[in-house]
Amino acid sequence: GIIDRPLPYGWLPAVVNLQCLFTWAAICAFMGDFQDLAAVALIAPFSIAIMLVCKRFSLGNVELCLVSIAIGIVIPPVWKFIVHVPVCHIPRWWASALLFWLPGSELINGAYEIKYGKLISGASQLIAALIRCAFIGVGLTIGWQIFGRDAALKATGGKAGIESSMVPSETCSGFATPMYMIFAVYNFPMLFHCFVSLNIRIRDMPYAFFVVYPSLLAFISLSEYAQLPIFVADAVGLFIATHLASAVQYKTGIPVNLSLVPMVIILAPGAPSVASVLASMQVDSSVSGVAVTGF
Repeated sequence: GIIDRPLPYGWLPAVVNLQCLFTWAAICAFMGDFQDLAAVALIAPFSIAIMLVCKRFSLGNVELCLVSIAIGIVIPPVWKFIVHVPVCHIPRWWASALLFWLPGSELINGAYEIKYGKLISGASQLIAALIRCAFIGVGLTIGWQIFGRDAALKATGGKAGIESSMVPSETCSGFATPMYMIFAVYNFPMLFHCFVSLNIRIRDMPYAFFVVYPSLLAFISLSEYAQLPIFVADAVGLFIATHLASAVQYKTGIPVNLSLVPMVIILAPGAPSVASVLASMQVDSSVSGVAVTGF
């Protein structure tokens, strides 16, 4: 109901906001740098344009496939002719441009509902998330074959064909941008655009910031400074966010989900699940272990 209510800012600001959200996700959700941000700024308009066309002509059933194929087509020319980076940056690009379609919330909601006894609903959401990942992986791979054929030719020792034509799935390790800049500075615009995309009105945003920002700072402090396992830091961050969101709902009536979705987008967007599908495609094609991420 929240997402379906009339846009508080109109359709054009909503489209510009999506562009900004996808662009900032390259740094804030996938820990890239400003080269990644620039590349996503060039790629994201294609996914947004296809989304708008699908909505205009009631093509929602094929929207995910068309968007994935388009991103697979666009990324190789951007990489080859405009933004020259190691190939391990590429997963940040497709993940950011597909942020709106990643299955993070379905994975979390499915597990949550199974935990509390709603087996059919929970299992359905988990299966839907798995199928969504498969469609994204297949769509990216189909699109990649147009301009990305033999993109990893140098990395595979000159072996043309399947081995050098798979979509990169392994992201560069670590933070490409200093983590304190990401979590203390760059998350402000990222969260603002995320709140706008959720149709949160400006007057309600301070409550959402009150929930999300302390939780993200707790997450990064525990994972980097306390050196706790990432899954523990994730759990603690979401635990804090859930209780703060519940307090905000009790005080103001703002639904808990409005404040929690940005946490899911940043901490658990679902991109690793898509990367696993792409990696399994490499295994099925007998190219597992090929250094397609060391281009």
